[in-house]
Amino acid sequence: MALKASYDTQEAVPAEFKAHYVEKDGKWVVEVEGAPSADDLKKVSDALAAERTAHSETANKLKPFDTIGKTPDEIKAAMVELEEAKTKLEAGGGEKFDQAKYDELVDRKVALQIEPLNRQIEALTTERDAAKTEATNTKTQLTRRDLGTELNAAATAEKMPAEAIPFFVNQALDQFEKSEADGRFLTVRKDGSDTLPGLTPAQMVAEAKKTMPFLWPDTTGAGIKPGEPGGPDTTNNPWMPGAAWNKSEQSRIHNEKGPDEAKRLSQAAGAGDNPYIVRHPKDVEAQKGGRAA
Repeated sequence: MALKASYDTQEAVPAEFKAHYVEKDGKWVVEVEGAPSADDLKKVSDALAAERTAHSETANKLKPFDTIGKTPDEIKAAMVELEEAKTKLEAGGGEKFDQAKYDELVDRKVALQIEPLNRQIEALTTERDAAKTEATNTKTQLTRRDLGTELNAAATAEKMPAEAIPFFVNQALDQFEKSEADGRFLTVRKDGSDTLPGLTPAQMVAEAKKTMPFLWPDTTGAGIKPGEPGGPDTTNNPWMPGAAWNKSEQSRIHNEKGPDEAKRLSQAAGAGDNPYIVRHPKDVEAQKGGRAA
């Protein structure tokens, strides 16, 4: 006796076969080890149906080619030949074939076809160049940042006044290059520069103590006035009151020797801590006194 695939109730299953049936989805179905489930069978059936539909659609699309008697590749080649023939006809103008005119027409058609590609290439080239420029600028900024950090640390270690460090760092940044061999920052001698080559940031700070001593201004002794023995030198000091006051010379000193030297000379001349005032306080007072008189 053959086994049925399923029974509606358990009672309907013959007693000698009950052990081979299990309940599933409200029915008692025969249990066969390794047999595909109903869901699996449905998936396979649906896939086969979809493949038959796709095959049918493709066959319908290719039917017109059956009447022509040529394959799609052959038809494509024929279209190319037809286009060439049309171009030759245009070159001939109904008269004798003109090779030069034909070549001109071909070049024009080719140019029209490749123009979009050229525009795309140009746009991509512009984007690439912009990206390279941005990458270079970012690398330069990071390099200058790291160099500035080293110069700042070296200047601090040599007890350079905090207010003088930004001036020194800005003056020194362009005098260094980063070694490709070991990544160290070393000074280089550029055109018109008197920079000693091969110095590290720490060595340059040490050299600056000799060549730029104004960055480490001496302190004035308590109770000693400018011009007195032991006091600061006021010779040729453009911050001195009266005829010696000279804004152009003050600007030169500030630019060449730095803000700390300008401040030191201003203090030495009794003009105060601000080297950027327009006139010496004594000159201001003298003018007020003159008006009162």
